[in-house]
Amino acid sequence: GAQWRDDAGIDMSNLSPEMSRQMIDSYLSADHLQDIDGQCPMIALPSDIARGNSDVQKSYQDLLNAMVFLFERCLTRGEQDERKRSLALAAMCVGGMVLARTLPESGLAAEVRQAAHDMAVELTHSNPNQI
Repeated sequence: GAQWRDDAGIDMSNLSPEMSRQMIDSYLSADHLQDIDGQCPMIALPSDIARGNSDVQKSYQDLLNAMVFLFERCLTRGEQDERKRSLALAAMCVGGMVLARTLPESGLAAEVRQAAHDMAVELTHSNPNQI
């Protein structure tokens, strides 16, 4: 997680709306889709983690919490639904990439990845009361 964030230019000390956009753009990029060796463990290992022991699952949860923390701090506008929005963004990022990685047809994989990206960006700009 930390290595991928560093490589993607994610600066956890710069918690701004621009950093949340950087996270979305980098995470759901075509380059990240193709980077099998440098991929985020949240994309590569979900099934293995589900079968793993509690220490392994805790580590995976820590990665998710870091992503959600970034979104929460970058997008907070004093609304009660910021946690829900941040969890949804993380789910779109990870889920979009997991799906895209498993599709043999690269055209559909690109569509899934792009749709997840576009909706995640839209969610960062949505009025939380309209969700």
